[in-house]
Amino acid sequence: MNILFCSNYSIGCVPYYARRALMKLGHNVFAFSPDYDSDGWLRCKTEVDIHDLLGTVGAKVDLFLLVEASTGTKFFPKGLASVPVPTGWWAVDNHLNYRWHKEYANLFDIVFFAQKEYLIKAQRYGVQNLHWLPVACDEDIHLDRKIPRIYDVSFIGNLTPNRKKFFGRMGIPINLVSGAYLEEVGNIYSQSKIVLNISAREDLNMRVFEAMCAGALLVTQRVDAGMSDLFEENHHFVYHNIRDVQDVIRYYLVHESDLIRIAADGQKKVISEHTYTKRMEKLLSIMMDFENFESMRKKKYAGFRIYAQKSLVYRHRTFRLKEKADTALKESLKRSFILTLLYLFRFSIYRLTERIEKIFKKNF
Repeated sequence: MNILFCSNYSIGCVPYYARRALMKLGHNVFAFSPDYDSDGWLRCKTEVDIHDLLGTVGAKVDLFLLVEASTGTKFFPKGLASVPVPTGWWAVDNHLNYRWHKEYANLFDIVFFAQKEYLIKAQRYGVQNLHWLPVACDEDIHLDRKIPRIYDVSFIGNLTPNRKKFFGRMGIPINLVSGAYLEEVGNIYSQSKIVLNISAREDLNMRVFEAMCAGALLVTQRVDAGMSDLFEENHHFVYHNIRDVQDVIRYYLVHESDLIRIAADGQKKVISEHTYTKRMEKLLSIMMDFENFESMRKKKYAGFRIYAQKSLVYRHRTFRLKEKADTALKESLKRSFILTLLYLFRFSIYRLTERIEKIFKKNF
């Protein structure tokens, strides 16, 4: 299969692993990014038209896939309405970008959300053809290297002020690493007995899967993020409740047989069911079984809503594409003035609710 693959790619993020997995499955992946042009990636303009990329590829493409990376680049490929193949989007950071994700999702034929909580919210909001596709591990990069586990506890991630306070009051030595990617992550986790996980905003993150793949015991913050759908507590991993994290860690450092048993079971589970290869198999099976995408797409673009949604995405504070936002809004108002106003009012109500909910989330 020939796959046109786009992302605002940065090193060590989900698009890297997704592309690797697709190639491992034997597909031809033509990868484009406005930020990267090495390791088989080709650089493209932020304003690129998908039809131009199809011409560059010079081969019949079977589907178009956009995968989100958190680089902040304003990357919205043009031409989605008339691409002659199914279009898909894997939106990864729903916990950070849900405000515009739920609008942008409607521009694609099929959408995958990495965060289950926000998938449910988006479905209630009215997003269709939406599927849960969590992040995963790469069994070749995050594998257990069978080297001495010289660290009792490790954490790899951005050391935000809240995280520094959290680690500072724990009273337990932790191997804190920021700026590690790819094989270095697998190497550090392979040297760690325990990997401590806290979430940016109660998300199900890459650290969960990568730590287990390397054979470390995952001690993770208790969040409602679909964890129980994938793993069994105290069999594949261990929860902490922020306040009891020191006690949990000390217990397993003393009871090493329990630590080894749970870490081993977690490793087996994640390698057998939660790799990026498995994720891409699921994504492709859904996308290739999708029929009537052209007629459904035509119906969407005949109405007002998709233009209102474009306007809300472009106007988001991360992008501030005012001219594009104004053009899309004018088109929506032209098609239905009253319904556009009602949609914007509804968006505002949902936005207020989201802000209130955010107050009660632990933000690390």
